[in-house]
Amino acid sequence: MPALATVLASFTILAAYYLYWQPRNPPWLPLFRPKYRPGALVVGISVSANYGTVSIRHEDGSFEDIGRIEADRSYVDMIQRCALPSSGHAAYPHYTMEDIWADWPRQNWRSFRESLFLPASANVGRLSKLTRSLIKLARAHAPSQPIVSVVISFPFLYGLYDEDAKDVASYLWLPELHGTHGAPPHTFAAAFAGHGMGLCTSYTDRDRCWEEGRKFPERSVLLVEYTATSILLSADFMHGVHGSGSRSGELSTYFSPSINERNGEHDQGQTRSQVLRKMVLDLANGNFKRGPIPGFPDPPKAVTVLLTGSPDDIAKDDVREVVMEAVKAADFDVEMFDENPEFVAARGAAELAWRALALTIEGERESFNQWREPYTTLPPQLRLALE
Repeated sequence: MPALATVLASFTILAAYYLYWQPRNPPWLPLFRPKYRPGALVVGISVSANYGTVSIRHEDGSFEDIGRIEADRSYVDMIQRCALPSSGHAAYPHYTMEDIWADWPRQNWRSFRESLFLPASANVGRLSKLTRSLIKLARAHAPSQPIVSVVISFPFLYGLYDEDAKDVASYLWLPELHGTHGAPPHTFAAAFAGHGMGLCTSYTDRDRCWEEGRKFPERSVLLVEYTATSILLSADFMHGVHGSGSRSGELSTYFSPSINERNGEHDQGQTRSQVLRKMVLDLANGNFKRGPIPGFPDPPKAVTVLLTGSPDDIAKDDVREVVMEAVKAADFDVEMFDENPEFVAARGAAELAWRALALTIEGERESFNQWREPYTTLPPQLRLALE
């Protein structure tokens, strides 16, 4: 009995500690200090509707696509639930006191679970399972090299938040860095970066990078993620790529009742191509068409389309042609980016991971001067970026 009483008392104290104070980053965890060495892995991960991909960014600016992992049924079911508007909830950043109070119990419960070395939520657990498999692929590719920076991109859905991706990194003890490019982006922003758009040149200077990003021309961007099980569309206006995943865009989703239904008709008598065309047309008309408004840019003349997903499904269903025809039917010109649709978001995440590493190294070098290795041991690409 004394032992049981001790256990219960300890549990009560621990629960009270986390109910009244929620350290999402426990103070006893070591602070990650990135120490780059030639060949160290800078990793980008993209989790989609039913699979995940991982790519590596090398010192010379080239990318290497490592592999793809199929998600299990529980993950696919989670994605479908998170696509429902009812799955949304208050989350950081909070804009009102009401949101803070409404989110307080949930945040404390997540912190309590983390204190027991559990995933912060069931969604984080499912995301972590897929992410762990992708990390194993990257480690197997270069077993002798450490992973020094990771960025995880995730779909824009009502029930998924950047805190989920951050908690995945925390749960798996991944070196997730912070700053302009360290926050987990949506697939939307990662694919944008993967095609080389919205990337500042002064990425080791946070303020200059923000200012440079604001001067990029505004693009009306439509992301089409097409797989055997789903169609995910998101639309927004883009300048530069920085910060966490924006929640200001528009979303449209479709999930196949059966993987085989694309060969015939679904329950409403339409093929997947017809469904896709209507989704693109509705989103383009609803999000990009606007009348002249004083103080705002003129309505766009062209739409930038980012095509991601499974190459076999995209080719089989003529997705590129369907999307282009639908956008033109909405009276817009089309700028199509469909190269390497399976890995482009992972490549964009890897590029952001490299930039987050460079910014972190710059902050350490200038503010703390705590590097054990000489600054000159950095690869030329990073050293030039920091000079």
